[in-house]
Amino acid sequence: MGVLMAGASPLFAAVFAWVLWRERPDRWRTLGLACMALGVALLGSKFGTAGHAGAWRRMAAHGGAWRGDLMFLLAAALWAGFTLSFRQSGLGAWQGAALVNAWSTLLLLPWLGWRGSEIHLFDAPVRDLLWQALWQGVLAGLLGVWFFSAAIIRLGAARAAAFGALAPVVSALGGWWWLDDRLTAVDALAVASAVLGVALASGGIPGRGDVPRQ
Repeated sequence: MGVLMAGASPLFAAVFAWVLWRERPDRWRTLGLACMALGVALLGSKFGTAGHAGAWRRMAAHGGAWRGDLMFLLAAALWAGFTLSFRQSGLGAWQGAALVNAWSTLLLLPWLGWRGSEIHLFDAPVRDLLWQALWQGVLAGLLGVWFFSAAIIRLGAARAAAFGALAPVVSALGGWWWLDDRLTAVDALAVASAVLGVALASGGIPGRGDVPRQ
């Protein structure tokens, strides 16, 4: 998810901005997007459900896995669409967070009592439910969306979207720091490429990759 959804979303945002508003990235931002794509592709080739089986190799090994990968890419496209449309909406950061969470709640409510699988939400221990409510609900669902919405307002949609490519990088470094996952030379190249890409595409390097606010 971190590689395919968060990593691909900035690329979709750039494509949508070009198609909808004819906003062509300059050469530095184009280089940044290319570096981001390279970093995401390299990290995607390493991450997998079985050690370092790799997302792309998993698609070939398991006949139905490609459907899940396409869903993550669709989610990346939808998130890119939200990023661009939010900047045009004129809404505030709290309004954006409220909008996302209100619709998410309405869409998820019918599933809360669904008994169609062996795993039922309310069969989980209360402590686990509370932790999920804190991490997924308050921190990621509410504060995370607020921070991202505020970043769109202050930096513009293109710059804010570019930082999504750092999610796979943080995942890789977090796995190395907390879970003792070994980082190979390919991993290091992927991390460096993604970080450089974000710096160029977001205008983090003075005079390089500056993009207009949308």
